[in-house]
Amino acid sequence: MRTRLLRSLSVVKSTMRLTARPALRVASAEAAHKLLWTHLSGLDREHLWRIDLDARRGLLGAELVSIGG
Repeated sequence: MRTRLLRSLSVVKSTMRLTARPALRVASAEAAHKLLWTHLSGLDREHLWRIDLDARRGLLGAELVSIGG
């Protein structure tokens, strides 16, 4: 059972490496600011965003968490 689970995990890891190749790198807080400023400037309320990065600072995704009132 354990061997089968370990084999499955190794297949998943190799698949993730092949498919998850972020094209955009966010090297610093300033880079994140520049990336988001164009989209968030001029809004009439505060927006809280979560940005997901991989270990090499590649952008994996972003999610709007909440909008202030």
